[in-house]
Amino acid sequence: MGRVSKRFDRIEKLILNAQLPKARRLLHRLSRRISDRSNQLNRFRTLAVSLGEEKMALKVSRLLVKRSPNNHKHWVQLIELLLHLGKTKAALRRTEKASNSIVLQIFSELNHPALDARWPSLKTSDTPADFQTLLAVMRRHDFQQASELLEATLQTLQAAGKTGQLQRLQRWRAQIKASCHTQELVRTWSTSFELPPANNALVEVPSPPIVQYWAQGPLPKELHYIQHRWKALLKPQGIIDWVLFDRDAALAWIEAEAPQFLISFHSAFHFAVEADVFRVAYASRMPVIWLDVDLFPTPSAGRFLRRALNRGVTCLFTRPFAPFLLNGFFSSSPSCRFVQMLAEQCAGIDFSVLPKTGRTITSTYGCDRFNKVLAELCRQPHRQDHMVLRGDNWGIQFANSKSFARSKPPLAYRNKSPWQTACTDR
Repeated sequence: MGRVSKRFDRIEKLILNAQLPKARRLLHRLSRRISDRSNQLNRFRTLAVSLGEEKMALKVSRLLVKRSPNNHKHWVQLIELLLHLGKTKAALRRTEKASNSIVLQIFSELNHPALDARWPSLKTSDTPADFQTLLAVMRRHDFQQASELLEATLQTLQAAGKTGQLQRLQRWRAQIKASCHTQELVRTWSTSFELPPANNALVEVPSPPIVQYWAQGPLPKELHYIQHRWKALLKPQGIIDWVLFDRDAALAWIEAEAPQFLISFHSAFHFAVEADVFRVAYASRMPVIWLDVDLFPTPSAGRFLRRALNRGVTCLFTRPFAPFLLNGFFSSSPSCRFVQMLAEQCAGIDFSVLPKTGRTITSTYGCDRFNKVLAELCRQPHRQDHMVLRGDNWGIQFANSKSFARSKPPLAYRNKSPWQTACTDR
């Protein structure tokens, strides 16, 4: 193992042991010694992102694009960082130097207004209707055209025997059908890729606390760097209160404040199921910003959350390729109709009479339940109000796992007891 690799290992170990100032100092020293080899640059970028050193990550991203100009992943990472740092003009200049096929992939993954200038030329390109093309078309609000292209592409892939691509698009089609309930919803969800300005002013709207759940002893040191990153981004936005519940504290809170969820909490067959129950119980009684402990923020996450709080609406978390809800993050108040319907449908569920399967988890308190409630709301009169989906006495804004926070942190935490181990179908 080379000297530089050993230093990378040491910095990563320091980060995972929550020794962040020392890790940052060593990374700055190492920045003067790394070569332009892709493997070293990629690892340096990962460590810089983990520590919140976006300017260092940006410098390395530029080198990666220069070294591998046809690598779409490097392009996306570069444009993404430029946009998060408020360097919109620089992002647009960069896209002008890339080929149409790469810009189409960038557009489909980021969908920032800065890239709109390239859309007319992309519409007439000869790029085949692959996943990126379909996604870009759908995010341009041309849902009908995207649907027609998707069906034609599925038939082409099936005839060509391309099983892997076919299965990927079939899964996407299933999530589209499960989440794209109305055109107003799709259009509102598309705005979740619009990043707030880097210099947006703080508006003093009271913030609810960040609430998290961890029932496996003390929070592992490997997750401290994630919390540190969140706090660094949220504190300037006036979001400073954090509450971490363990199982005993959560149980005592439910007994005192929301006893109708006790049977669900007591019968939950895994820590992750307990967390699902507790987040719904807490939201039914108190204003809350819920964050899963392993959710990692993008550089503009603090400004994004502040923008939602200033509007006084619920903010829900989706996948980046469909308005399919995830439950790893949300901000809400008990007066929100979405939260009220969610609580009404979940309270009293007894897991002891249900099969211990992944399907049980998602359909009771998990993502499928969240999507079911949103679908029911969308059957009522509603409209798009720019970034907010509004109905009678309710409003919802969306965040997604590309522009707001990532479901997988840069330095992955290895859970010793994942929820899949408790399921008979996994």
